[in-house]
Amino acid sequence: MTWHFSRVWLLMGLALVGCGGGAVTPAMVSAAQKRWPDATQQSLEAGRGLFTEKCHECHAQPNPKDHTAEAWPKLLDKMAKLAKLSDDGKESVLRYVLAARDAE
Repeated sequence: MTWHFSRVWLLMGLALVGCGGGAVTPAMVSAAQKRWPDATQQSLEAGRGLFTEKCHECHAQPNPKDHTAEAWPKLLDKMAKLAKLSDDGKESVLRYVLAARDAE
């Protein structure tokens, strides 16, 4: 029975990573710095933290690749109000999802 629960947790963790909840990678930092030269690993980690915490409160966590780079700002405008994100928080999440989306 313990093995079954361990397997469930492992699968849930893998699903979360596949949905953009994984660690910030060097490729993500590089992708972010193409748009925002001041982007850092730390700033993307902050966006990732908000993304995983706030988005998951109301619905399944979206995969950053589920939406286009053009669609994300509009989507976040709507969702940030519901999640009670500050403008800085919304920008942080946007940078994270676009970096995750653009990283190869």
